[in-house]
Formats: sequence, C-alpha cells, structure tokens
Amino acid sequence: MNIRYKPLKDYKLIILKLLFFILVCSCENNKPKVKFVKNSPYEIFFNQLKINKLTDTILVQNRTKVFGCGTAYVMYEDELNKNGLIKFYEVYGTILDNSEFLNVFAKNNNVKILWIERGNEGELFQLEDSILHKNKNLEKRLIAEKAFLSFDDTPKTMDSLNLTVVINFRNLNKTILKSYDLSKRQNYWKIDKQNEQEIKSDL
Repeated sequence: MNIRYKPLKDYKLIILKLLFFILVCSCENNKPKVKFVKNSPYEIFFNQLKINKLTDTILVQNRTKVFGCGTAYVMYEDELNKNGLIKFYEVYGTILDNSEFLNVFAKNNNVKILWIERGNEGELFQLEDSILHKNKNLEKRLIAEKAFLSFDDTPKTMDSLNLTVVINFRNLNKTILKSYDLSKRQNYWKIDKQNEQEIKSDL
C-alpha cells in the first residue's frame, strides 16, 4: 500500500491559514461595543428637546464632530485620553449612537430624520442615503428648504457634560444654538442649565 505524505510546507500553509482565520474571528468578536447604560444623559436630553418651526423632515449631521484635518482629530483624541474622558464615551457613547433616543426626539417633534454626510474633513454636504443622493434635484431642494441640525457632546467629567444642538433654518436665514449643561447626582442625570441664542450661520 502506497501512502502519500503531503510536503511539510503544505501543512505549514494550512496551519497558517487556520491561525489567520481564528485571529480574524477573534478580532471581530472582541471589537469594542458601546454599552448603553439605563440612565443615560442623552435619554434625558432627547426626552426634553423640543424645537419650534420644524417641518415634516429635518437634516441631521451624521457625526458629532467634523475636523478640518487629521492633526486636529489626533489632538482631540490625545486630549480625551490625557484627561481620562475617553472612558465617558466607553460608557455612554456619543449623542448620536443610540437610535432609540433619536427616535424619541423625532416622535416628540413629529419629524423624519435624513442624515447628512460631511466627509472626514467637512468637505461634503450631501444626503447619506445613496438613493436620495442620486436624485440631485430632490437633494438640492431638501438642503435649501429643510432645517439642518448638528449635535455635539462635550464631557467635562464622568458626571457632567455639555450638549448642544445647532439648528440652521436656511429658508429663514436663521441659526439657533441650544445648549444644555447636565450633571449626575445620586446616579441620576439631570439638566442643570439650558440656554438658547441666535448665532451667525457658517453654512
């Protein structure tokens, strides 16, 4: 009986492929996942956020921060790590991460959200939905007529932060900034202060 043995290098290749597969699967399973705690500052914020003069559809920037360059982003990340505030995002995520909170806001204000893509450095201003984006006339009309909102979160400590929403009414040539200071007391988040002012538009 003839027994054929595969060359040793073939077995090494198989083993390497198996190790690579295991490594990829392991990395996929160990990707950091945002844990949404039951008592979130964003939930309190969106439950109370009411904005006047919104129509049936609004445009919302799909990220909280748009950096003008890669260096600015690196500096921002370094500052978060230096101050230990990266842990805040590990616990709560960003203000835009939980769709349930956003859905509550949309329901309370009777609006539908269309997301706006700004690009990595703010070089874009277009609908994120690829199908809607292809309809240039529709996209142009929506951008000209609908209110554009951008949300931002700025943690100060693990128990305090500032949340803002800038509302740009292009058809009214008017921009409103709503700012909220929140703090956590006895394990519950509360809004301590809120302010609203009209600002000059950059768009």
